[in-house]
Amino acid sequence: SSIFSASAAEVLRDATLTVSYTFNDTLVDDGPLGINGTGANVQYFNSGRVDAALDVSNNPSFVQASGLVYLGTDGHPYSIALWIR
Repeated sequence: SSIFSASAAEVLRDATLTVSYTFNDTLVDDGPLGINGTGANVQYFNSGRVDAALDVSNNPSFVQASGLVYLGTDGHPYSIALWIR
């Protein structure tokens, strides 16, 4: 058996991160909760700001994440970060 010790940064990430999409040809959640996304008319590119990138310029195109139970609930703030070009 092996023992795993998490760093303080890993504990903080897992405790506060809801979803993380790397867009490496997929909308699989890289975060601790496994909230995979779905999308329509999206294209993946290897040249993103961090990891890969997602093109949603086709009309209509979207990415959707379900299961964000606290989003829009008083007392449960959310931050969303995107790099848009």
